[in-house]
Parts: sequence; C-alpha cells; structure tokens
Amino acid sequence: MSPAGKIINIDAFKNKASGLRPSQSGNGTAGAGTPGGLKFTILLACAVIAALSYIMIPAGKGIIPILPVGSIAPKNIKAPEEMLVEDKESTEKNRRKAMEAVLDIYDYDSEAEKEISEKISQAFTTMANGYKTIVGSSYTMVIEEFEKAETQDAETENPDKTAQDAELQKKLAESKQAVADFEKSEAFETLESGFKTALGVELDEKSIQTLRYYHYWSKLGERISSIVSPLFSKGIVIRKSQLPASSSKGITIRVLSTGAERIVKNFENIYDAPEARKIVKDRSVEIVPGDRPAQRRLIGIVAGAMIQPNLTFNHKETDIRMAGAAKAVNPVFFQIQRGEMIIREGARVTPAHMEKLKSLAGNVEDEGRFAAVAGTLIFNILLITLSILFLNKYHEEARDSPKLQILIALLLVTHMALILIAVNVFTVFIQQTPQIPLQTYLLAAPLAFGPMIVSIFFTTQLTVLFTIVVSVLTGLMLRDYPILALLTITGGMVCAYQVRHYYKRSAVLKVGLLIAFVNALVVIAYVLIGSKHAFDSQLYEAGFALAGGALTVTLVSGALPLIESLFPVVSDIKLLELTNLNHKLLEKMIMKAPGTYHHSMMVGNLAEEACKSIGANALLAKAGALFHDIGKMKKSEYFVENHRNQQNPHDKLTPYMSALILTNHIKDGMELAKKHKLLPQIIKMIPEHHGTQLIKVFYRKAKDAEDINRAEVSKDDFRYPGPIPSSRESACVALADSIEAAARACKDPSHQRIKELVTEVINDKFMQGQLDNSHLTLRDLALIADSFIHVVSSMHHHRVEYPVDEKEQDVANAGEDPHANRDRLEAENGRT
Repeated sequence: MSPAGKIINIDAFKNKASGLRPSQSGNGTAGAGTPGGLKFTILLACAVIAALSYIMIPAGKGIIPILPVGSIAPKNIKAPEEMLVEDKESTEKNRRKAMEAVLDIYDYDSEAEKEISEKISQAFTTMANGYKTIVGSSYTMVIEEFEKAETQDAETENPDKTAQDAELQKKLAESKQAVADFEKSEAFETLESGFKTALGVELDEKSIQTLRYYHYWSKLGERISSIVSPLFSKGIVIRKSQLPASSSKGITIRVLSTGAERIVKNFENIYDAPEARKIVKDRSVEIVPGDRPAQRRLIGIVAGAMIQPNLTFNHKETDIRMAGAAKAVNPVFFQIQRGEMIIREGARVTPAHMEKLKSLAGNVEDEGRFAAVAGTLIFNILLITLSILFLNKYHEEARDSPKLQILIALLLVTHMALILIAVNVFTVFIQQTPQIPLQTYLLAAPLAFGPMIVSIFFTTQLTVLFTIVVSVLTGLMLRDYPILALLTITGGMVCAYQVRHYYKRSAVLKVGLLIAFVNALVVIAYVLIGSKHAFDSQLYEAGFALAGGALTVTLVSGALPLIESLFPVVSDIKLLELTNLNHKLLEKMIMKAPGTYHHSMMVGNLAEEACKSIGANALLAKAGALFHDIGKMKKSEYFVENHRNQQNPHDKLTPYMSALILTNHIKDGMELAKKHKLLPQIIKMIPEHHGTQLIKVFYRKAKDAEDINRAEVSKDDFRYPGPIPSSRESACVALADSIEAAARACKDPSHQRIKELVTEVINDKFMQGQLDNSHLTLRDLALIADSFIHVVSSMHHHRVEYPVDEKEQDVANAGEDPHANRDRLEAENGRT
C-alpha cells in the first residue's frame, strides 16, 4: 500500500485551483462551521435541551409506584417532604352538594306576549280598515249598533229592535245590506284570507260565520288578547310532567331580553300548555255572556290556538352553572409530615394508602421542582454540548447538513419520549397486575429504537455516541432502575456492530432478534448478581426483555420509510434494491448504450472498492455509479464507448456543438432520474461526477481552429455545469469514472503504468479543485488510489498465450476460427 498522502503532488499544491464557482461558494449549505450554520446549531441544541428537560423532569425525583388496592407493598415508602394530601372523597362530596344546590335554568321569552297581542290587533285592524275603505260609514253604523247592544245588554242576534226612530232603522238596514253585499265580493274573500294568514290560526266554517256575523269586530280581538296576555306574562311550559326531576326543587327563570332572573319554588305560579288552554276556556265563559254561545266558542278557539310555550329549559346553561359551582369548591386536604411512613414493606394496600401514594407521586414542592429543573437543564446542556463538539470533529456530513442535524435531534427526543410513554403505560399495567413490578415491565420498552435507526443511516462512531447519550439520559431519568441504562448500552453496541450490514428488509428483524437475545442474557446476569429472585423470575423477566427487542423492530420498521421520505438519508436496503440490474433504466441502457452500460458497471466496482477502503457508503457509491451516465442513452452514438468501430460522429461537428452534446447528457440524465423517481442522493451524483471540469479534447480543438479575427475561445464554453462532488461517495464516483475511461484508453496496462495513470487522474482532479467540497482527506486519497490500482490491475491482467497444436493449425488453414477451440480449451482448463 502506498504511504498515505504521497498520492498528491505537493510541489504543485501552490498552483491548485478552486473547483467552487462564485455561485456555489457563497450559497452552499450552512454547516456548523459557518456563522449561519452555528446559529442554527445553537437554536436546535436549545430546542433539544428544552424537549429533553420537559421529558425528564417528571421523573426528577424518582418514580413512586402506584400500588393497586389489595396488593402487597414491595418496600417501605416514606414521605420525602411535608405535604398536603387531598381528601378526594370529602372534596367530591362537597362538590356534589354544590352542584345539587344549583337550580335548573329556564329561559323566559318576555316578547312572546307582546308579539301575540300585536298579531291579534293587526289582524282585526286590517279587517276593519278593509270594511271602512269599501263601505265606510255603513260599517261604522253597524259596529256602533253592536256597541250599543253591548252597553244596553240587548240581543245581539236582533239589534234593530232597539231602534226607536224609523229613519234610523231605515239607514241601519241600508248599512247592513251594504256590508252584506261587500262580504259577498271577491275583494272581501281576499281580505279574509289575509286575516287568516296574519292570525296564523286554522278556523273552521262555524268560526268564520261567527266572525262575519260580528263583521270582524275589533272588540273580539281585544277579548282574545285579554285572556291570553296574563298567561304569557307568568310563563308557559310544554308539560309539567315532562320537566326534569331536578326542577321539582325549584327553578331559576331568566328573562332573555334583560337577563334578569327570579326563582320560582312553586310550579303553581307557571302554566303548562294544557293548563293554559283550560284557563282560556274558563275565561271565555266569564267574559262572554251565556246568551252569546257562538262568540264564546270563537274566542275560546282562537285564544286556545294562540297558546304556545315561552318558558324553555336551558340544559347547557344549567350544566355550566353546575360545573362552575363544583369548581368553586375548595379541595379538602390533610397534612403528611416529612419522613412519615406511608406504607411498610409487606403491608396490604388500602384505599387510603393508594390516595397517599398518588399524591406523593404527583406532589413536588416549588423549591424541589426548581432544583430538579435546574439540575436537569445543566446536565442536558453539558451532554448536548459535548455531543455537538464530537459531531463537528468526527462527522463532517452531519456537521454540514442542517437536515441531518434535525434528524439526529428528532431521533434523540423521540427515543426519550418513547421511554417516558412506556413508563406511563406500564404504570397503568401494574395496577391491574400488582404481582409484576414496574421494572419488569420496563424491560419491554424500545430501548434500542434510536441506536438502531442511527446505525442504519449513519456511521459506527455516531451510533456509539448516540448510544452513550441515550443510555446516560435513560439512567438519569429512571435512576431507580439502573438495568435500563445497561440494556440501552448493550443494545446500542449490537447496533453499532451491525452498521452497514442491513442488506435486506429482514436484516432489521435479525438485528432485533440479536438485541432481544443479548438483552435476555443481560437481564439473567443482572438478576443472578442480585441473587434475590428465583429461577422462574429470571425466565419471565428475560421474556419481557425479548418483547422489548420485538417492539423495537416493529417501531423501527414503521419509521424507516417515513425517515427516508423526509430526510436526505437512505438505507442500505433501499440502495440494494436500486443496484438490482433488472431496474428499468439499466435494462434500457444495455439495449440503447451497451458501451455506457459496461462502463457504468466498471465504475460501480471501482467506486465501491474505493468507498470500502475509506469507510464511506460503498452501496451508495455503487448505486450512483450505475446511474451516473443514464443521460447518454438519448444520443449514445456520440460517446466513444458506444462507437463500435464506426466513424466518429464528432468529426463532422464543430467543437462547440460537440461540447454541447457532451454536457447535455448531464441535463438529460437528471430528467430521466427524476422521471423514474431515483433517490436525491443518486440524482446529485449525475452532475457532480464531472464537476466543473474542462472538456479538454474539444477545447484544444477549438483553440487550434481559433480565428484571430474573432473572440478568444473561452474555457467556460467547454466546462461541465457542475457542481463539484459534495460527498465522499460522489467524489469516489467522479474519480472512478475518469480512471475507468483512462484505463480503457491505455495501450500498455502494466501495473506501473496503471499506478501512474491513477496518480495522474487523482492529482488532476485535486489540483483543479474538483474535490474541494468532498470531505476527502489526503489519507483518503492515498487509500482510494491503492484500491483503484488493485482493481484496475485485476481488470487488465495478462493472459497466458497457449501454443497452437498442428491440428488447430490445420483447422485454421482450412478457414475456421482457431480461437474457438482455444477458448474452449481455456474453459476446460479453468484458466479464462
């Protein structure tokens, strides 16, 4: 292996160019090393610290077990401080009394009386105006006669008997005839129809005849209103028998128009609809003489039809007032002294014990809470700060990508939130199964959730760091259960060992089973060290640990597709699916551009080995290499690997047109990649594998044909659009692409020549600044060069020249292909 760093020509380093164009150097992704990136990292760290503190503080003073009634206390439990415990039974009793004291609320529509009176008055006034308009004084004389009869207590059926003057009798008769003639007209029918509509009451024929007999006398409307109005003023409900039972103790009547309220204890002061109609019937008898049965009937029918409820039960307002009354009741407390024994080990839990334990679990003094918050914040600030420093130094990819920083932060917070959720859920479980302690249930928590996801998408170093952080946080949050921190560490170490080993969907399941098995062994060992449990206890606790591994696998399998869709990460499982040679794009390439297909395969092998040598993602590089030249399919004949000994089509083109065709395969490739929904990491490699390099062949050709009378040939017209490689994997693909093409053109592929060729290509890329954004070190370049030399030398190994015997020579002389027998001989000898 070549010494690290010697691959670069240090003497030429001072002339090194930059591959970053002005537009790229100023608008790149803000990493932690830039002012904007540092600000983002600090804000993200503050958010993570706040979230972790919020999750961890509820457990800041340890977990107080809530033991179900009838269970046996596993240990002595004392009050850690003086506290007031709520007597919930007494408090609840007082609240019930307060709610029962609230009277039902009934809304009183005070406008109903006015509306009914106005409706009656308007209907009779409209009729009177209609009469006056058509028959005028005749109607007035007839009505005056009715009024005289009322005052003189005469027969309403024969009012003309009271007339003394013959002339007056004659005029009265003429007026009655005029009114009768009007009542037979179509105009009167229209007027009468309007009366029915205005009154809003269905009247039978007998009632209509009575109204015509009295010529819709307004006195009738006044008598109806005098009966109805007092009923509405007191209030009418639908039926008293249908009122809520709670109303029997009295009700509160609220006037809707003013908001004024009054309390009614006796229901005799209000009416329901049947009672109101009976009163209407009785009142009509009182105010209408018995010798006028038709008028009494009419008034009873119309007034009864006007009866409707104007007092309604307001269920919502009643509930609000009851809730307010209950809320206003102060809780009843009893005091517990500091150090007071809540329950002794072995004692049976009573309801009183349970209430004290619940209060103890939820009670934290202000001073104690402040101390817990302050301590947790200080610890989290220290831990997160150290983690950020580690990432900045050892993980450039995460340091320079805000999205990756967000992903890591979310995984950390989500992992701790899942642990807290498990604690809360299992705390409920132990109330149903008091024989199983909380610690045993917590063995089934997804303790390896975060480390497993980090191991799928990131490096071993980051997985170890993440495992250390979550195990420390778990140990701090659940310090009464140290085994949980231990299981987090062992599960995380298993995940770290499996980095870059997730080659199938089933790999997640296999790692989960391995974690479950290791967790079970750790639990058994931990129990044996304590030597407090029998063998059967070890078995069921190990079973819970196995369940924890299964739960971790389930959660991770569900989270992987979501993470891959939201963040710029990709799993080895997805990459393996892409490297399947049955992919539609690859099948199309082998038909349209077989030379490009073979070139891509070779580049994939080179890039894969290069990434393996430096610890980069070899699968990502291989997948990127397979698709990096898919744009050549559009005009495959213009690329040298697809010429097949044909005439070079570029001989007929200008250098500018040739350069345009070559650079367009980048744009065509990206369009194809997006159309077939390739991963963003793969699409990025299509423009990056050429970076901003100069197309030297056509640039020199243009320079040779340069006309002094025209503008000077610009290098910018013969450069690829870029950008330059932005990751180690993309850089490996770019280097492999150039080296494979150079090796293919090499006429003397000896080991020494290949070594020189690899060194020249890497030096050229480096000196042009094409690797400036790739995060590759000089040592990485040396290791990459060694891997290239090894792979290219293997591809161009020398073959043994086998002698041709006399029989083969005779066949050759006869015109047959002597190489057919030679190839068969080589295959038989296993030397091909």
